[in-house]
Amino acid sequence: GENEISAGEVKPTPLSGIDLDLRLSAETAYAGRWEINEAAGTIRIDSGNAQLDLGNGVLAGGEVTSSLRISGGRPSKTAVFKFSGRNIMPDQLAGKDAIYPLISAPVSLQIDLAGPYKTLPDFLQAGEGQLEAQAEAGTIRNFSSDNFAAAIRKAQIFALPDTYSGLSSLESASVSANLKQGAAIVGSSELNINGLRLNLTGAIPYQTGGVALNGLIAAQSEPENWAPFFVGGSWDKPFVTLVPTPK
Repeated sequence: GENEISAGEVKPTPLSGIDLDLRLSAETAYAGRWEINEAAGTIRIDSGNAQLDLGNGVLAGGEVTSSLRISGGRPSKTAVFKFSGRNIMPDQLAGKDAIYPLISAPVSLQIDLAGPYKTLPDFLQAGEGQLEAQAEAGTIRNFSSDNFAAAIRKAQIFALPDTYSGLSSLESASVSANLKQGAAIVGSSELNINGLRLNLTGAIPYQTGGVALNGLIAAQSEPENWAPFFVGGSWDKPFVTLVPTPK
């Protein structure tokens, strides 16, 4: 059958007098519009604590597990969220008409987040944790690395969506970020695309849909000749500006 899995506001409920161990399975379940196959989950309530687990579901061709544990009484509830995914194909998560860059390559993703819990949006804003992601070789749809490199050479400022066309070869990618105050603080990242190497650091406020990243780009054959740039704005239309270097 099909089950609908959704996350929103969790109403304060007195759990201290409830003990529950519920096990669920479904051939197909949904997290919003994302389809999870072979889903198996458990819900446990014990001594006022609640834990929801999803084990070994299939999402976008990869295997995912996740858990959310809520503990403590009102008003000082805390939560711990963990997500692990292997061989996920991100382009399969997007709609067919998506016009932004999409990675078509196996991606591994690890997310750990902990903090006070009132509602899910509050938890995402106040929680702190870590995100690690690695992509194997594949392609990036709707992105021209050649156009991006040409714009870096010629323009002082340009809209990043101007490079949203074509197909680029992805050799590898990795991202490491701290999660804090509703933003991913990117400490390090590296993308190897069509003979180019890009490094990005900065902030991606996922609660407000913004981006503010410092970047470096260089040909892999000339790693010492970096060109610095900055990406800022909203997710739907970020702009890229060149950063002058001292002569």
